[in-house]
Formats: sequence, structure tokens, C-alpha cells
Amino acid sequence: MAKLNKRYTGTTLYFHVKAELVRAAQYVGVTTYQDIAVIMGFPPSGSYMGRELGSILGEISEDDIEPGRPILSSVAVDKRGHVGEGFFALAR
Repeated sequence: MAKLNKRYTGTTLYFHVKAELVRAAQYVGVTTYQDIAVIMGFPPSGSYMGRELGSILGEISEDDIEPGRPILSSVAVDKRGHVGEGFFALAR
């Protein structure tokens, strides 16, 4: 698996987004990309938001995959309740 350029790992945003994912998982629910965009201070849609969410969720996923943990970003979904293409690429 190719390593991502980790711009967010260790930042306050990383921990806030990861906390949102943990909360959703604890309640056996989901969180939306739009919810995460708000946490990150981004607009709720658009290519910039999508790219940055993909980056941070990818970093969180890599940090879960390396030690063999379940991929926490699986609880992050779009408005229709679907995970993004990037999730499936990392899940392989």
C-alpha cells in the first residue's frame, strides 16, 4: 500500500475528526462527510472539501490499517449513506 503524505496526522483537526468517528462507532451509527467538513471548518460540499476529507480520512484509515485495527473511517458516509471510493481503495 502506498503511503499517503500525512499532512493532518498529529494535528488538532486529526484528533477532532477521529473523535467524531469514535463517537459514531460507539453509538453504532454513522457521521456524514458534511458533519466532518463542519468540524474542519470547510463548506459542506465541493471539490476542495472532498479532497481534504479524503486526505484526513485516508490518514486515519492508514493509521488503523498498519496495526491491524478495523478501519474507523467506515462510519463516515455521504448524504445517501454511502462510503466514498477512497474507502474501498484503502480497504483492499
